[in-house]
Amino acid sequence: MRCSRHARNLGYARELVAIKFRHRRHQPAWAPHLARCRSTILASAGKPSAPDQAIAVLGCGWLEDIPARELLELGWNLALVDIVLTPAARRLARAYPSRVTLVECDLTGWGDLSDDEKMVVACSTAPLPAPKLCGNFALAISCCVWSQLPMLPRHWLENHGVEEGMVTAFCRAIQEHHIRTLQSLAQRSLLITDTTVVAHSATGTVLGEEPLGDTSALGTPSKVWDWAVAPLGEACADESYTHRVGCWENPSLLACDNSRVVA
Repeated sequence: MRCSRHARNLGYARELVAIKFRHRRHQPAWAPHLARCRSTILASAGKPSAPDQAIAVLGCGWLEDIPARELLELGWNLALVDIVLTPAARRLARAYPSRVTLVECDLTGWGDLSDDEKMVVACSTAPLPAPKLCGNFALAISCCVWSQLPMLPRHWLENHGVEEGMVTAFCRAIQEHHIRTLQSLAQRSLLITDTTVVAHSATGTVLGEEPLGDTSALGTPSKVWDWAVAPLGEACADESYTHRVGCWENPSLLACDNSRVVA
């Protein structure tokens, strides 16, 4: 896939290919989750109230969980935003050249920095850079990207010897920064994300669970469901993994005042 050098070096292109193959292996298991994402987005979007209104889709990926063509049929224009633009996104833009805009953009604002700048931002209280994204949007959507945003930055920082406490604090700042980005981009926003991974034994017994980020400042989600992300045998021969998914309309950080995440 075509992408910037830093996106390839940080592993984003590789991760997107891996996601595509995981989906192919587990289409029946993933189908209910993808259907819930698509129906939730359509219900939230509704019909545009004026001509030429646009939706920003942050982290568009392969569009498996985004009802892009349905939104276009309703009259929306789309801005598809991701650090790596997949062939699926590029095909849609070619099919609707006047209505679909592609924006190659690192949503954290961090990956575009030099290695030295990355270390300075991650190991201090310096604010994260604003994503290189502008426009007047009626709705901004983040679907199944919030939990993933810190993953590759975490690996990079750990490989560069950054202390665990600093890494964890920075990962939380990335996720908070994403919520503020959603708020700043559009009149309305929608966050759909997996929040917790739950491990099950071969007999279905819950073995434990682990959060994929801190959602306490977001309040109670309006919808929740389970995503059978790794059926038995995918990650472990005798365990399966389910991700708990939550949905927030117009999310805000109710109990957070962290100056480093101001875009």
